[in-house]
Amino acid sequence: MKNILLRKGLVFILPILFIIACEEDPTSIGNNLIPDEDKLQLVETNTNDLNIERSNESYLGEALAHSDANRVLLGKNDNVTYTSLLRFALNAIPDSVETSLINNELEIVKSKVTMTYEYYAGDKNADYSFEAFEIKENWKYYDFTEKGLDTLDIGNLNLASSIDSKATDSTVTFELSDDIILQWINARIDPDNYDYYGLVLKPKNENLVIGFIENGGFSLEVVIKNSANQIDTLGGYIIWDTHVAEGEFPSLESDELVVQSGLPVRTNMYFDVIGMLPERAAIIEATLELYADTTKSVYGNDDPANIYISLYEDVEKDSLVSGVGGALTRSGNKLSGNITTLVQYIVNNEKNKGFRLSMFDEHYGASKYVLMGHNAEEALKPKLTIFYSKQR
Repeated sequence: MKNILLRKGLVFILPILFIIACEEDPTSIGNNLIPDEDKLQLVETNTNDLNIERSNESYLGEALAHSDANRVLLGKNDNVTYTSLLRFALNAIPDSVETSLINNELEIVKSKVTMTYEYYAGDKNADYSFEAFEIKENWKYYDFTEKGLDTLDIGNLNLASSIDSKATDSTVTFELSDDIILQWINARIDPDNYDYYGLVLKPKNENLVIGFIENGGFSLEVVIKNSANQIDTLGGYIIWDTHVAEGEFPSLESDELVVQSGLPVRTNMYFDVIGMLPERAAIIEATLELYADTTKSVYGNDDPANIYISLYEDVEKDSLVSGVGGALTRSGNKLSGNITTLVQYIVNNEKNKGFRLSMFDEHYGASKYVLMGHNAEEALKPKLTIFYSKQR
């Protein structure tokens, strides 16, 4: 009986001793079974610690058509001028108004255009002013760029007055000349003999761009008096609107780069990614960090605070690799983001034409980020960090 109890006790105690032994050195048994050459090592490398090939260059992209933008920009900021093109249509004209017009007895009491906005870039408290000119020929809003504006036939008489940008926090109003309103009414009643093609609004201010809500953000109200001295009100709405961005490439110091909306300025940033890594390295994570000069940058009030980063397919054509991209998010003067998929693409395809940096809101914003480049002081240089694993 004692032998049976002793055997049962040993069966119970031995597993406990084995577990205790494993806890004291839990990896020693498995570790000895794996050859050193098959063990994995986690490594961090970054461009600040390596002497690799790198380059960067900012350049002006091709002009953009902004007809698909969700806002219409007007104003001026630093090196870019934003001009708006608007085409209104009047609502149905009452018979009494038509009769008064035919008898030359129609009086324009007042006309007011109201433009509503949610977006602005620059100094909100800056003076804001512009001029309005008649467009004298037909134009197509959907592919309109600054080249079209250069050749567009417009009048030389300013039709806008009483501009008020301070009445509310979200509207700008102005009045139009009686002559242009009468022309619009005539064109609504008798389109075979009268033409109307819209307005060009050109800014006169500095340091402020306002983005008006596309289409629904514009309204026209015309107060008239007919031959019977009766007051009536006509309404109008936008049928076409767009904007054009014009300007020069921004002035930069030797250690600066830039990405810009509207007038699209992009940056080609190159690192010898493949030269940073040993053979058979497995990418775990890659991050890019940039620094901006906030005193020279221009931010919108609802700035997405993002730079879009992609890979070049062909630098000369400014074409991109399809389906590969990421974002750098701004916090203060620092922009950073995870670009693991981009680095993995370079390694997998052994093809590296560089990263393209561009603004997320190229088509509908007025932002400009001045960035520090490879020539900046060490702490502000662009920094690519890669975590990878390799066999020992």
